[in-house]
Amino acid sequence: MDEQVELVLRVAAKTGLTDFGIVGHSNGGRVALELASHSPSDQGLAFLALIAPSGIRRKRGISYFIRLWTAKILKAPFLILPEKPRELGLDWVRHSLVWRLLGSSDYRQLSGVMRETFVRTVNHYFDGGPNDSGLNNVTCDVVLFWGSDDTAITRNQMDTMLDLLPNAGLYVVKDAGHQAQLDQPDVIAAGIAGIAGVAGVATL
Repeated sequence: MDEQVELVLRVAAKTGLTDFGIVGHSNGGRVALELASHSPSDQGLAFLALIAPSGIRRKRGISYFIRLWTAKILKAPFLILPEKPRELGLDWVRHSLVWRLLGSSDYRQLSGVMRETFVRTVNHYFDGGPNDSGLNNVTCDVVLFWGSDDTAITRNQMDTMLDLLPNAGLYVVKDAGHQAQLDQPDVIAAGIAGIAGVAGVATL
């Protein structure tokens, strides 16, 4: 996550912009929040416009815990082995059909370093825990967009994020799913232009 934040800051610095906003969708919103939680107001961050941002733990049902413990049981026999056979065994497990079925569709589409990066990123949360940077440190204005038909991010997650952010508002986009920017592009564009205007930042 730190490396992804650094990449965003490097791009912002290279553009030479003195004031800018970040628009982020889903995991892009998580990266933007991580950046903003480190108080980068002196680096020109004026606002965040986040569409269904991730970063808040979802309430888990029984199926999640079944998958979790199945994965632990699959790995358990290899954890007692010496390093080399242990790594070979775990690699075999991770490439098995059962293991792929346990993961999300996003997880199953990735491999190698991208899968490792994905796992580290999606386990970075802002609602408590060792990696929590503290959303109360976000000083810029934030507008959250959430599609009323979104099944990837719940309304409860959005409400939790709204409560943790000092200067945030939530806009529910009707008849939109997780990709609200594709389902209702005019609504999202108008919302971004609105917060940019309040922040005094021109939109490109």
